[in-house]
Amino acid sequence: MRHLCLTIAGGAVQCEALDIMGRGRVLIGRSEGCSLRLTDPLVSRRHCLIEVDEDGARLRDLGSLNGTFLNGRPAGGKREKETGISPLHDGDELRLGGSVLHVELETDESKEGEPEWYQGLA
Repeated sequence: MRHLCLTIAGGAVQCEALDIMGRGRVLIGRSEGCSLRLTDPLVSRRHCLIEVDEDGARLRDLGSLNGTFLNGRPAGGKREKETGISPLHDGDELRLGGSVLHVELETDESKEGEPEWYQGLA
């Protein structure tokens, strides 16, 4: 099972973190219908989408005016140009307008080998 946590590092937001366990989608933007709503005027109403499943997490810009940046580069860069989808990894940084999000991505396997008492602290 995958666990995704998006933590807001800067910008205009209405929440501090969003967690997803297992499979799911996170729609990020200014619209009230978004899973993660940013009040940043440089963020589109439906800015980008993150999909999480057993294979990992993927980011897709939804045609936003100002773009989505993954680790300082436009999401859907040269390698992902055909699909417009960028894989996400633990420690990645997303920038949407003036908002910065930190990605924490772990699997159940990443906790194996840790003492049981430590797993509850992560």
